[in-house]
Amino acid sequence: MVLAGMFSSILLFVAGIAVVYAATRVPLPGEVKTDQTSIIFYGPPAGSNQGTGDELARIGTVNRTDVPLAQVSKEMQHAVLAAEDKNFYHEPGISPKGIARALYVNVSGGELQGGSTITQQYAKNAYLSQERTFTRKMREIVLAVKLDQKYSKDQILGFYLNTIYFGRGAYGIEAAAKAYFNTTAANLTAQQGAVIAGLIRSPNYLDPAKNPGPAASRWHDVVATMAAEGWAPPSITSEQPPQVILKADDPTTSSAQVAYIRDEVKRELMAKGITEDQINRGGLRITTTIDKGRQMAAFNAVSSVLSTAYAAVPDLRTGLSAVEPGTGRILAWYGGSLYGKDAQGREQYEDNVATAQVQSASTFKTITLVAALQKNINLKSTFAAPAKITLPGNYVVNNDESDAGDLGYKDLIKATAGSINTVYVPLGQDIGVNNVIATARLLGIRESTGLEPVAGITLGKDNVYPIDMTAVYSVLASNGVQAKPHMVDKVQDGSGQVIYSGADQNIKQAIPASIARDATYALQSVITDPTGTGHRAALAGDRQAAGKTGTSTDFRSAWFCGYTKEIASCVDMFRGKGLNTDQLKGIPGAADGVYGGTLPAKVWKAFMDAALQGVPKSRFDPPAFGGLVQDNEPAPAPTPTMTPSTAPSTGGADFNLGDLLGGGNGGGNGDGQQPQQPQQPGVNRPTPNRSTRPTGIVDNLFR
Repeated sequence: MVLAGMFSSILLFVAGIAVVYAATRVPLPGEVKTDQTSIIFYGPPAGSNQGTGDELARIGTVNRTDVPLAQVSKEMQHAVLAAEDKNFYHEPGISPKGIARALYVNVSGGELQGGSTITQQYAKNAYLSQERTFTRKMREIVLAVKLDQKYSKDQILGFYLNTIYFGRGAYGIEAAAKAYFNTTAANLTAQQGAVIAGLIRSPNYLDPAKNPGPAASRWHDVVATMAAEGWAPPSITSEQPPQVILKADDPTTSSAQVAYIRDEVKRELMAKGITEDQINRGGLRITTTIDKGRQMAAFNAVSSVLSTAYAAVPDLRTGLSAVEPGTGRILAWYGGSLYGKDAQGREQYEDNVATAQVQSASTFKTITLVAALQKNINLKSTFAAPAKITLPGNYVVNNDESDAGDLGYKDLIKATAGSINTVYVPLGQDIGVNNVIATARLLGIRESTGLEPVAGITLGKDNVYPIDMTAVYSVLASNGVQAKPHMVDKVQDGSGQVIYSGADQNIKQAIPASIARDATYALQSVITDPTGTGHRAALAGDRQAAGKTGTSTDFRSAWFCGYTKEIASCVDMFRGKGLNTDQLKGIPGAADGVYGGTLPAKVWKAFMDAALQGVPKSRFDPPAFGGLVQDNEPAPAPTPTMTPSTAPSTGGADFNLGDLLGGGNGGGNGDGQQPQQPQQPGVNRPTPNRSTRPTGIVDNLFR
């Protein structure tokens, strides 16, 4: 009866195999759903032939990175064969002895046994469930036979190594090499390979960091087989297992900077039509434009200048972005000091560069300057700079609430250096605030940013995205060439095909080079003029730079934006949610309030000095001094002797007069005051009553 039962079982088994064999189709490897981690890389080091730089971050819930078998070291391949199937290359896809043993145990009432070859293991892991049933075992055998007929041994081993689970959340050999030895599959040694191969039997239990004794015993079994098969020297058996690294935190959340860069990469790719599912599970290789050295310079600049400030004021927020002029390549990105929740319960996910909207303050005056230059106004034109001026609609603009006095007449260069409100606000209205808005769009302020056509636009009363201000200044740095800032250089799918290139940008001449050169000349004075609001930003070694400070009403925000020919960058600072009540006061180093020319300028300088280290000094092209010179200063009354001007100096030990915060009606900080009076639209308005200033006299010499 026993023999009859066994014979019947064998017949039933064979019949079942035949039926399943006829009905089973082997899916192509590409049809197997194996989620893969997408990896973000730094840009390649300057002057190197590398395709990418170091790994920056990972995206995806499944830690898997497929690699071809050629990118797995021979030592690692041999270790897996020694651990799981030493006869893999010399036997069919199934092991008859193993199957017979499994059948006997099953017929005799025991638990269904394995006896699986590497091909069978791959069939089970790739195509089947993990249930231990007779039917599933039959399908495994059939699939293994068909796989062995359809694919070469090398192909099957490659499929297997990319699908097997190795513990620590690592699927596939590339992820395992990273998880246990912080290396790649191509660089694994025989000793390291034996550790990883030994994990396959019981990945969690045999992790050397958890159970070193059993892991070491398993390692010795594997290396003994390797030595016996001639895959490793006999001396390996007398060695000890190499040390594995401790399980690291998820790199996508362990650093705020990495997390903000990761999120920006995802936003950029999704805007280009790459789906979130592709990003999260498609095993993409994403090469960014981020320069690793300059990224470190950004982090160090913020940390070194603001460490004390952050300790005292935890809700302080800082953003820093740097762009390569003319290409739009983002070189560095500081999205914030906190991502997620901290130990004190503070929570922050909003990027201080990409998604936060911040009052631009007097950094926006640069846009009005460019608009004026485009309206044929020469840098040498002079304008009245009273302490206070009343514009139509009873709109009052101040330079300083302390009423320090009339500043006389200033040309556009001096007015820019001192960030003089009573020159710039009337200038914006004279040329038409709609022209100012049009220039803002031309330079890179996106259409979705609301810009009101009112006098206060020149003072930066509107909220903007900080990365857009970096784009504005990069246009000037590149002599008028506009290239939209982008962080992704190229994207390859899991097969290595390039599916997106960030180089395909719409690069164009946004403004004439002569306009950009003149604006740059004026903005240089902000840094070089001893009374300039940005004198603290002067770069090391007298390197030429141009820039502009910005400080909002009630210290809601503080900025420094500037550039050399190689890098344009902006630093923005604010607190909390950037509301009127969130003031940049009580901060170490700027207790009375943070001005653009203080902490932001210091961070900018620290970053730029480090980012430009080793880069030869460049010089800006000379100004064109285009347009008509408007001499609005009245001729002096004929008297026997000339009385020296009593206009006060615009200087000071720490700040230029125009950089001080003003109060009152629409008065303000020359470094970016939001007017308080109701706004009066000033589209192409007639010349307003500005104290007793006479009508402008035009010098008809075109230069």
